[in-house]
Amino acid sequence: MTTPGDSQGILLPGFPSPFQAFVALTIDDPTSLRPWLRLLALTIADSKAVEARKKEWKRTSQVRPVAGPLLSAIAFTASGLGKLGLDSTLLGSVRFPLQLRARAEEIDGAVLPDDLAHPDHWLCGGSYSGTDIMLIIAGDERDQVTTRIAGLLRSAPRGIRVAHLDLGEKLVRDGSPIEHFGYADGISNASSLPGPKDPAPGTVEDVTIKRSDLPSDAESWANDGVLATFRRLDQDVAAFMRYCERAARDARGQGIEISAEEIGARLVGRWRSGTPLALSPDSDIALARDGNNAFDFQDDPEGIKTPVRAHIREESDRQNPTRPRMIRRGISFGSAYPARGPRGLLFLAFQPSLDIDLENQPRRNNALLGCSPRSWAFYGRDRSGAQRRFEHRIEERFVTPRSGLYLFFPTKQGLQNMLLERSVQ
Repeated sequence: MTTPGDSQGILLPGFPSPFQAFVALTIDDPTSLRPWLRLLALTIADSKAVEARKKEWKRTSQVRPVAGPLLSAIAFTASGLGKLGLDSTLLGSVRFPLQLRARAEEIDGAVLPDDLAHPDHWLCGGSYSGTDIMLIIAGDERDQVTTRIAGLLRSAPRGIRVAHLDLGEKLVRDGSPIEHFGYADGISNASSLPGPKDPAPGTVEDVTIKRSDLPSDAESWANDGVLATFRRLDQDVAAFMRYCERAARDARGQGIEISAEEIGARLVGRWRSGTPLALSPDSDIALARDGNNAFDFQDDPEGIKTPVRAHIREESDRQNPTRPRMIRRGISFGSAYPARGPRGLLFLAFQPSLDIDLENQPRRNNALLGCSPRSWAFYGRDRSGAQRRFEHRIEERFVTPRSGLYLFFPTKQGLQNMLLERSVQ
């Protein structure tokens, strides 16, 4: 069983810091890699350290705290493990060695080779952008994080270079995190506290690789580690707003009384406050944050309250208590709309297996995330108050995948064992 002092704290309880950098590294020459990684390993934050930092944040929630200590995490791709002389196939995942780009069309839908969503154009993990290590550096201030990254790179031996760097920053509205489309963020992120009908809360053991599933050659470094999916998802807020207005206008032309705000809620499956349509289908009422997860879709098979292709319903049916858990992490990046420049989400999903379709499930039919033109249906009331079904075509793309990686996060002890001398590939 993983102990709180051994598992990386980004898994549970998750980094609370408002600035988080995802630094993708390529190893061109692994000969001098281990000494540098041994020093880096000393800075990796375990669950106890992160829990203490989260408590400090809560204690000082009404006062801007003095910048606290930086929090760090580290993960490896299959090629990164290989450059340490480790066999990634021993982790028992068929998909992990192939990397996510091999499944891009299956997950995101077919896109043309000149499309930015195509793996040939990914910023990280794509056809021409090799990544071996992912460092995550989190802090209370931007300068804190960037200074730390600069120091790490100065100390790195030759043969290690940055493949890509994304700097995330939490968006906040009225003291609570939101994402760029304007909806409450982090509601379904796991903590260590369970709740009624809530599939999100979990423990480290829900997703970690068990010793009993490993060959003896991998026990020392892979036991209690965890596999994860990383994605950079760029968000087109203007396209989202235009579509909501167009769909509402088209629906009203067919006698359905609905607003653009209600269309957006149906795409997501929640109102902007985070209140799910399953609990309040007709209006956005403020619910306690814990109550926003106490629901399922068993009484709504046709999608009258929550459309079948709404984002939260496509991501989790909430009806299978035996379904393996997924622990989500992530942070927004870029300036809020209407400022210029890219914006979106840096998304991390810890999973018990990459070979079970959780975060890797196809998104072609997801009304919010699909890359290709797609159809969906939602319900609205006509002037008599009766519910009517309305089918509509989405030509716009609201989210464009720009990166994709499968990662392995070892425990702190596993990381130490990984860095024992071996022949490198």
